[in-house]
Amino acid sequence: MSMEISVDDLQISCQGSNMHLIERQLQNAVNKLVAWCNKNGHSISPQKSRCVHFCRKRNLHLDPVIHIQNVAIPVVDDIRFWE
Repeated sequence: MSMEISVDDLQISCQGSNMHLIERQLQNAVNKLVAWCNKNGHSISPQKSRCVHFCRKRNLHLDPVIHIQNVAIPVVDDIRFWE
């Protein structure tokens, strides 16, 4: 028997002034989450995932590049969480 449990609206966040460090920390967190999901019979859809970059100085540096299973998560301007 196969059973899939769906978890919606999971959020991982990080703040700081060094975009390279932030990107590394976020990717590390995503990698750990994906590993946990794989171990426990869950999955995360890269196609349904989004990255939002909140920054007062956004034009001074590039958006973070975060991957789920070698698929880059798209960066969007905003996101809505459903209740």
